Amino acid sequence: FFALAQHLLDLGGDIHRSTPDGDTCSDLARNFGHQKILDLFEKHQGSPLMYSPPQLRAQRAMKIKSKLAEDLQGELREESRRNKFEKMEMGQVIDAVVAA
Repeated sequence: FFALAQHLLDLGGDIHRSTPDGDTCSDLARNFGHQKILDLFEKHQGSPLMYSPPQLRAQRAMKIKSKLAEDLQGELREESRRNKFEKMEMGQVIDAVVAA
């Protein structure tokens, strides 16, 4: 979870946003016992990116969604490729790897 939290912060994620229930990222990290993530959020508390106008926050949100979608598509392609190799006979796998 730490790497994902760091990645979202690197993309400009807003740690001050809250869930519909009113919980912030820090609240959730604390409630689920993720001290390392809580420390990361506390380190970013004063970041000027967290106090930006709504338009900038919306742009950052779109950038984050786009990057996550891109990462997910890459993982799905890799998973599909792995599944393809799992279904092949060993000779076919060797031929495919040598041809690549």
